[in-house]
Amino acid sequence: MIAKCCISIVSFLLAIGSFAGESVDLHSEGVKAFKAKKYDEAIQSFKKDLKHNPNNIAAYFNLGLSYNAQKKYGKAIWAFEKVLKINPNNPEAIENIEHNYLELDNGQEWRSQLSHFERALYGMKSNNWAYISLFVSFLVALLFFFFLKAKDLSKKRIFLVSAIFSLSIMLFVIYVASSAYDYENNHNFALVTKTTIPTLQDNDVVTRDKDQVLLKVGTRVKKIRNHKDSMIKIETSSGQTYLVNKEDVDFI
Repeated sequence: MIAKCCISIVSFLLAIGSFAGESVDLHSEGVKAFKAKKYDEAIQSFKKDLKHNPNNIAAYFNLGLSYNAQKKYGKAIWAFEKVLKINPNNPEAIENIEHNYLELDNGQEWRSQLSHFERALYGMKSNNWAYISLFVSFLVALLFFFFLKAKDLSKKRIFLVSAIFSLSIMLFVIYVASSAYDYENNHNFALVTKTTIPTLQDNDVVTRDKDQVLLKVGTRVKKIRNHKDSMIKIETSSGQTYLVNKEDVDFI
């Protein structure tokens, strides 16, 4: 029985090692192809790498560089936005997004959905904030315990004030952990990566006349809800709502 368990554990560890090794190989192949200016090959390697490791910042970053080299600026912006989704406080990704919007030269510019303060906080990840909240919660309980046990009035005041202060910190940390988690798991924002995409109003049929609104590459939209068939209702940063085909946008 013990031997079987040991074999199972070893097999599991070998599978993990093989999985990690394949991801490293794919990334190395992508970097090699990029340096050789074989951008299509590089893109395919980085995409395969991301299937194995969807939170690989380096793969998304290099994917963005590859798209930029092909002058696919919309796709490049999307890739760098994915970097910010994983690490909101990545200055190089922000710089590259701004650069690609300048290359688009279609009157659009990048606006972060997060403030500098939020980027710094969310960069620590929700699970780290959760661990901090557990530690502070323990500290609060400990301080209240000392407050109840203390006989000296001055010490009781010190413990009470410390406990209340720690409690306020705990509530703040819990709020940040919750907000960071919502940010990490909110996949309702998308980007137009094609030159233009057609839009419809509710209950409209597809038309190609001059009155139809076309969304330009680089337009950031928010998904409101699913519509019938493959259509979704989206909202632009200016507050306009349209129906678009979900295949026409790339979700961040």
